[in-house]
Amino acid sequence: MKNLVVLSVLFICASILVAGVKPATKDEVSMSIEQIQKFINEENENAIKVFSAALEIEKRATTSFFAGQIAQKMAKNSSMALIEKARTNFTFSQLAVIWAVAQLEEKPMKSVLDDANSCGIENLISGLHFTAEQIAEKILQLNPPKQIRKQ
Repeated sequence: MKNLVVLSVLFICASILVAGVKPATKDEVSMSIEQIQKFINEENENAIKVFSAALEIEKRATTSFFAGQIAQKMAKNSSMALIEKARTNFTFSQLAVIWAVAQLEEKPMKSVLDDANSCGIENLISGLHFTAEQIAEKILQLNPPKQIRKQ
């Protein structure tokens, strides 16, 4: 009986945390696609790799459930409140890039968010000593596992 109560309380707390993150919108996904098209026109292969990986995360974040799962992964080394606040200024694809940079640089997420606000995300990734593949690989770690539905 105690286990049931504990599990219920944990489920309610997790639901409250997940409910606070705004899912990605169709407009945000469209903006990310337009940004990638801009990089294609500029022939910026590194940005294409990084932002294509980030788009994969953003596409999954269009539902509340997956948005919450992705936000929880981002919040492991920071806080859910920071992610929720950052979500008001950044899209999920931008947050995925910022999170990957914070992880690779071993810097606090808040610090990288401040850098992204001041210099922009494109400038943030261009000044790194990591390859586009390393950044993209780190971004894809945010991807929740795909679930196969039984029919």
